[in-house]
Amino acid sequence: INNITDIKKKAVAWGDKASTSSHLIPKSMLADKGLFAGKDYKEFLKSSELNHGPVFGTILFEGSFSCSLLAIFRDKGGAPFKPEVLDICNRFGTHLSRAIRIHHHLLSARDSHYRLQQALENTASGVALLDESGRVIFANQEAGRVCQQHPALTLGSGGYLLATNREQNRLLGHLIRNAVDACNSNSRCYDKPVSLPLRH
Repeated sequence: INNITDIKKKAVAWGDKASTSSHLIPKSMLADKGLFAGKDYKEFLKSSELNHGPVFGTILFEGSFSCSLLAIFRDKGGAPFKPEVLDICNRFGTHLSRAIRIHHHLLSARDSHYRLQQALENTASGVALLDESGRVIFANQEAGRVCQQHPALTLGSGGYLLATNREQNRLLGHLIRNAVDACNSNSRCYDKPVSLPLRH
């Protein structure tokens, strides 16, 4: 389905018949577009057929302001779920719950990464982030401007930060290695900053 008109001649599954979000509102939205149940599309799993049927349900995720549920219905008059079916449903619910939690963690990490990147971009100082090998993996706009305008500093092949003066490049490399070692050992690096000359 690429647009709402593609729903024509297809089956649409609703939630509870009295539900606002899973039935009444989306159904009225389709009607506003000229699509009507029974005429343009077929309704599927209507709650009138499920009100008294066997139900399996479990909470997948429960947060401060949100909750995800899994519910499996059988038609009215259907037999109770067999123990092996309930076991499969429980295991499926556990895996689905884990997937939802991982998704939430990834969204949180992505949001934190975005806010950090925005903060670094908006700072007046040049900031460059390096990986363990010393390769630049992020540089804000001010850092890029410094590298472009400073004749003694350049970004070499492979993304490594280099000083054009051999001795200054040695000192810069020493500072970067010490900083990486300090991070790996959870200690602080107190090396003096490298002062690069304004000219080669």
